[in-house]
Amino acid sequence: MKFEEYQSENEKLKLKIEFLDKELTDLKRELMKQLNTRESELIDYEKQLTKYKELEKRYHALRNSTLGKLTNKYWRIRKKLKKGNPSK
Repeated sequence: MKFEEYQSENEKLKLKIEFLDKELTDLKRELMKQLNTRESELIDYEKQLTKYKELEKRYHALRNSTLGKLTNKYWRIRKKLKKGNPSK
């Protein structure tokens, strides 16, 4: 009688192990999928950050140039004139 009980318990445990192995495999697959997604997002983010820094550098170079300073003064004066003259 004991032997049969052990055999049935052994079968139950084997089924449970099999189920847990399948679940572990599925979870690993999902984890790898998420990891790949996050890595691609990180790569895209780094590319965008690099582009942003390059544009910011160009913007500051343009703004600090002689022509850029002159253009800024022109637009500030024009904005002040527009505020002062409500008829336009």
